[in-house]
Parts: sequence; structure tokens; C-alpha cells
Amino acid sequence: MRAQSRPHAKTEPYGLALTPSGRRLYVTNARSNSVSVLDTVEFRVLFTIENVGPEPRGITITNNGDTNDNDELIYVTQFLAVDRPGVLIGRDDYKEGRVTVISVADNHVVREVVLNPIAETGFLSNGSALKQIPATNPPTFTVHTMGINGSYVVWTLPRGPANIKRISSRLQPNFQ
Repeated sequence: MRAQSRPHAKTEPYGLALTPSGRRLYVTNARSNSVSVLDTVEFRVLFTIENVGPEPRGITITNNGDTNDNDELIYVTQFLAVDRPGVLIGRDDYKEGRVTVISVADNHVVREVVLNPIAETGFLSNGSALKQIPATNPPTFTVHTMGINGSYVVWTLPRGPANIKRISSRLQPNFQ
């Protein structure tokens, strides 16, 4: 019986994804900002794809159903969001997510997809630390609730459920 050597990925291997054929294993290296490519037959690291973004974690590979792995794409999520240029630090929408797209054919980064923050979450306080607007006393919040066909109702939520008030509504049919 012979001991097999272990293939070594980079620092803090995190996510794993196999190509549809199972021939290659892609490993995200969270602390190295890279993806290692392993040959599953020879059980060795073939090479490492560098500069895939900060803290790569999640990884998936497309599968179009044919036997050729080279026409597939790899999607790697970056754990840390990135500051949006021109947006005040501290605002709810000042960070954006990023996903790196890698080609299996040449194992190079093809592009980076930007995931914009949700512009309106539907939950707003009545004050703002950034704009130096004090909250009311007692604190209240405004919530937009969606209805049928794009209509919505705006509610104020003061402390305690007995004090909920409907302050406005809009009916807007969703013509598609």
C-alpha cells in the first residue's frame, strides 16, 4: 500500500465545484483571493487563477448538457461587498456585491458582475444619522407594503402594534 500525496490549494480553501465531466475540481481560496484548479484523475493542482476578487467563497459551474467542459463558465462570489464610488459611506446602499466569471476553456477571468444594492428596502426610519435628522419621540418607521398589480400602501409604525396607521396608498395597475 502506497501513501498518496495531498494536493495543496492556497490559503483557506472554502468552496468546491466540479466540472460537469468531473475531470476538474475548482476550489476557492478565501484568504488568497484565488481559485485552485485540481485534476481529479491525477489528484494534483494544475494551476491557480489569481485576482478573482476579495474573499472568494461561493462557486458554481454551468452545465449546458454536452460532454465538453470547455464551453462552461464558473461563477465565484466575493464574500466582502465593495464600496460604491460617489456614495456616502454609511448609507444603506453604499456597498455592492461582486461575482467573478471565469471561463473553463482558458481558466481566465472573463468579467465581473456587479450586484447593485436594493434601492428601496421598504423599511425607513423617520430620522437619519448621516443627515443629522433626529428621530421622533417615540420612534416611528415607515413601511411600504406591496399589493396586487403593483399597488402599495404606506404605513407608519409607532412603538406598539395598537398605534399602526395607514398614511397613504396608491393603486397602480401593472400593465405588462
